Amino acid sequence: MPAVRVPALSATSPTRGSTPELDLSTSEPARPARASVPPRAPVSARENVTADSSAQFESGFVAPKSVELVLPAERTLVQRLRPAFALLGGAIFVAILDPIYAAATGEVLEIVGLRLSLFAGAFLVLALGLAVRELVREHA
Repeated sequence: MPAVRVPALSATSPTRGSTPELDLSTSEPARPARASVPPRAPVSARENVTADSSAQFESGFVAPKSVELVLPAERTLVQRLRPAFALLGGAIFVAILDPIYAAATGEVLEIVGLRLSLFAGAFLVLALGLAVRELVREHA
């Protein structure tokens, strides 16, 4: 590696405009700069590579002859009606809570300007819709 000689800086020596001197005297002869190129393979080796690339690869994996799909068991009617029962319970809870809160505090509880009884009615309609959907659903 070439040695670099950097002049010492002092308060009196100028730093701008001065360039450090490089010591280019080395024991190794200078080599021309060129890109590293890998050696080329002989023609016979290149022909073998293309022939081997189309050969079958042995990985040891054996695909099964047939794949058996296991479908989950059909849910019972009670399991399918659980979401409808949950919404029905929520509708009943909100319908009971609304007049109790109004009687206890003396003010009507409203959300977005609508009384809670209206939300209870919406929950009831949604629960009935889910129940009807599950009751009339065809079994596959």
